Amino acid sequence: MIGKRLIHLNFVQLQREADFRFGLVRVRENAESIAFYRGESQEKLAVSNCFQLVIENFYELLIWTRNLDMFTTFYNYLIQIMPIFLVAPIYFSGAIQLGALNQAWSAFNHVLSDLSWIIDSFDQLSSFSAGIDRLGEFVEEIESKLDDSERVFMSASDFDQVSKQQNQHDGLDTAEDSDLEDESFMNVSNSSSVIELKEGLSQETPLIIDSLNLYTPDTTRRMLIHNISIKIANGQRLMLVGPSGSGKSSLLRAIAGLWNVGSGTVSVTSYSKAMFLPQKPFCTVGSLRAQLIYPSTVSEVDVELVTDSKLNGILDQVGLTGLVDRFDGFESVRDWSDVLSTGEQQRLAFGRLMFSYSSGRIDFALLDEATAALDSNSEKKVYQLLQSTNMSYISVGHRFSLLEYHSKLLRLHGDTQWQLEEITDERRAQAAAVAQLQA
Repeated sequence: MIGKRLIHLNFVQLQREADFRFGLVRVRENAESIAFYRGESQEKLAVSNCFQLVIENFYELLIWTRNLDMFTTFYNYLIQIMPIFLVAPIYFSGAIQLGALNQAWSAFNHVLSDLSWIIDSFDQLSSFSAGIDRLGEFVEEIESKLDDSERVFMSASDFDQVSKQQNQHDGLDTAEDSDLEDESFMNVSNSSSVIELKEGLSQETPLIIDSLNLYTPDTTRRMLIHNISIKIANGQRLMLVGPSGSGKSSLLRAIAGLWNVGSGTVSVTSYSKAMFLPQKPFCTVGSLRAQLIYPSTVSEVDVELVTDSKLNGILDQVGLTGLVDRFDGFESVRDWSDVLSTGEQQRLAFGRLMFSYSSGRIDFALLDEATAALDSNSEKKVYQLLQSTNMSYISVGHRFSLLEYHSKLLRLHGDTQWQLEEITDERRAQAAAVAQLQA
C-alpha cells in the first residue's frame, strides 16, 4: 500500500516540477513580451501557483516517505533480533555461549552501520554539494551586474576591496595606480546618463520624445539614434521604417521604458494606458478567454465585458471566426503557442488590443511588425479596424501598403540619422493601389 502510493506521488511530483520548470523557461523566453504587456504580476501568479502545487505534493510525499522509513526501520531492527530467537534453542542446549556470540555480533553491526553512513549518503551529499555550487554561481552572476554597495553576498577578499574603496573615497587610504584606473572605469560606467521617463501628459498628446540619444545596452554602447524629437498628437499614427539594425525595435523599447541607455526624455500620458504588440506573439497559459483579456484577469474587468457574445464579436473583427467552436468554448485550455499558427496568434494579439481599447484600458499602441505573418487582406482588415478607433499608434513595418493607415513616417537611416515626414493623401492613394495589387 505504501509503495503504490509513493509511486503515484513521485509521478505527480515529477509532473508538477516539470510544469514549474516549463513555466520558468517560458517566462524567460518571453521576458521582453511580458514586460511590454506589463503582465509581470499575472505571470508571477501563474508561476507561484505551479510552485505551490509542487510544495503541496512534496509535503505529502514527505509524509508517506516518513511512513516508509518507519516501516523499514522496524524491519531492520526486527531482523537484528531474529537471529537471537533462531539460536536460542542452541543456547539452551548448552552448545554455545550466547553472551560472547551476541557481543561480537552486536559490535560488528554497529561498526558496519557507522562506517557505511558516508557511503550510503554519498549520492545525497554530492547532489547537495552540486546544488550549492549552482546556487553560488547563480548568485555570483547576478551580483556581478550590481554595484559593490548593492551586493548582498560578499567574500572576505571582496569585502576588503570594497572597504579600501570606501576608505579611499573618504581620503583615509591610498591606492596603487592600477586600483585608481579600475575605480575610474567603474565611475565612468556607472555615471553614464539614462533616458528620463515621464508620465502625466494630457490625452491630447500621448507621446513626446525630446532630444533622445539611444545606445545599445551592451558593453559596446553603440549609438543607434541621435538627437531625435517627436510629438504624437491624439489620433495620429506614426509608421517607423528603416534597414535592419537601424534601431526601430530599440526605439520602441526605449518608449516602453525597457531600454534606458542614452539621454533625453520620453513623456507619455500613462504607461498603464499603452499596449505593445511584438513581432513574436505571446500567449499566456490559460483559457481562450484569458488570452483575449491579457494582461488583465477576469476578476479585474467588468463581467459584462467578458461575455461570450462580446468576445466572439472581437474574434470576428480580427478574422478569427470559428476559433471558439474549434476549441470547444472560451474556457478551453491549450498551449496556444503550439495549436495556433503565427498568423492566428498575431490576429489574437490584435483582438487583445481591441478588447483593452473597448474596455477603456488603453488609448495608445506600439506595434513591432505585428502583422509580419499576415497576408495582405488580413493586414488590411486589422489596420482598418485600428483606423476606426481614436487610438494613436506607432507601428514598425516594411510593406509600402501600410502607409495608407498612418499620418507620419519616420525613417531611420542606420547611421544614427533620422527623418520625419508627413504622409500626404497622394502617397496614401499610392499605398492603397499597391494594396489592391497585392490582394
